[in-house]
Amino acid sequence: MTAHRDKNDSTKPQPTRRQMIGGLGALAATMAMPSLAQAQVGVMFNDPVGFFRAAFPNNPVRIDMPMPGDGWQWFERTDLFIANGTVITAQIARLHWTPRFRIAMQLQQAGPADTLLADDQALLRRVVSEQVPFEFLRASTFDGFETRGIQAYIRDLGENNPRPLRLSWIIPYAELVIAAHVKVADESQFQSAEALAFNQSFEVFPPSMRRREG
Repeated sequence: MTAHRDKNDSTKPQPTRRQMIGGLGALAATMAMPSLAQAQVGVMFNDPVGFFRAAFPNNPVRIDMPMPGDGWQWFERTDLFIANGTVITAQIARLHWTPRFRIAMQLQQAGPADTLLADDQALLRRVVSEQVPFEFLRASTFDGFETRGIQAYIRDLGENNPRPLRLSWIIPYAELVIAAHVKVADESQFQSAEALAFNQSFEVFPPSMRRREG
């Protein structure tokens, strides 16, 4: 898997805080954005500490994300919000870095996204891992939400997984990373009302904005 910028980035409109990127590669043509009126499906959820909001297919449940291996060296706090719908599972994780991530950025002399992609995407794999085997099918980078983000199309390889296909948007900052995922059983379900509502409504409030609002 190699994440890359689209060579025509400069000619394309950049995403706003109210809009996620519409799919990957061939999926981009099928993930057309509905109007806000069309997108009113599900339950609008606001992050209790104010970093994001989105329309989940049902009321999300908060769980503590397990940190296998040396995960505690990278993440000092992890929160996962998850909701199952009729055809999708929507998840948003908020992972707060330990100081080790800033040190890694300094050693790499790179921003948050490039630090995630360094060393064969080692840190990116930590962020998207759910303790089951998976493979990156496609990935690219985008500019938005006051940072450089990564969007990935992933296939989970674990057994007995009813929704193994995943579109993920990784939005990293020096303080934390927001990871949003839409999981489906079939690629066509990325066009469902639930998926499009989540996609259209997703909004991230970068740390700088939270400081201004605070």
